[in-house]
Amino acid sequence: MGMLLITAFTINLTQYILLLCVRYSVNICMSNKRSHAISISKTITWRILASLDTFILSWFITGSVTAGASIASLEVITKMFLYYAHERQWEKPRWQAFVLRVWKRWRLWK
Repeated sequence: MGMLLITAFTINLTQYILLLCVRYSVNICMSNKRSHAISISKTITWRILASLDTFILSWFITGSVTAGASIASLEVITKMFLYYAHERQWEKPRWQAFVLRVWKRWRLWK
């Protein structure tokens, strides 16, 4: 019963966040700020895929569906914010220039 509640909560939370982000993305696209809309959409789709992966791996490692669902539901929120922050950092031109300088310095990229 506990696992069903956790799973239902996670699914409902994901649907609610997706709905908010779609509405937010439409508003942003209408105002020509596409990069935030793309980052938010990528964050949500990646989070769904990654949470499913975490659930399956946790289930196999622990042998418990409840433990797998608990672990997956705990990491949903934190990793969504971490991914979004990571995605936004990569959008910054100064960060991209820094990365290219490092790659060129170490001769990893021509």
